[in-house]
Amino acid sequence: MKKVWIKYSFKKYNKDFPKWFNQEKKDLFQVFGKEQNQKTIIEHIGSTAVPGLGGKGIIDIAIFAPKGLLNQTKKKISNYCYEEWPVPKKRKFFSFARYYGSKDHPEKVFHSHITSDKNVFETMLIFRDYLITHPKIVKDYAKLKKKAAKSCKNDYRPYLKLKNPFIKSVIIKAKKEAK
Repeated sequence: MKKVWIKYSFKKYNKDFPKWFNQEKKDLFQVFGKEQNQKTIIEHIGSTAVPGLGGKGIIDIAIFAPKGLLNQTKKKISNYCYEEWPVPKKRKFFSFARYYGSKDHPEKVFHSHITSDKNVFETMLIFRDYLITHPKIVKDYAKLKKKAAKSCKNDYRPYLKLKNPFIKSVIIKAKKEAK
């Protein structure tokens, strides 16, 4: 698979996102195998996991693999046409991307984030679940994502710099409300 540059844009939510995720999840479980599937958790995260929220249209996937299976999981996903993406060393996960379609116009893009840190994995789910249950926050986040996509000039650093304070504040709020 060739690396494809995804332009930062804001697209409307596509009702097929959950279907695409479920098919990819099924395929990943086949790749990982029966023994690993009993210990691995795969969840749909990101904007495509939140009904009505737009974004880049990338299907983000969180994968929890226990420490003893982390390297095996990374190897298997690499062999399954996923390409590893560099992430800052301070992050406690590994990212991989897979594209369907032509180089310049992918039909579907999947980003899988693999971690063996239960807290990192659960935080991804907390953010997703809070958005799903708080439509006002979704509207605020959509506005921010549109602004970030317009101003980042296809550089992920300013894109994340604009979004991260909002994401952190939502996670803090969600954790407080869960207590």
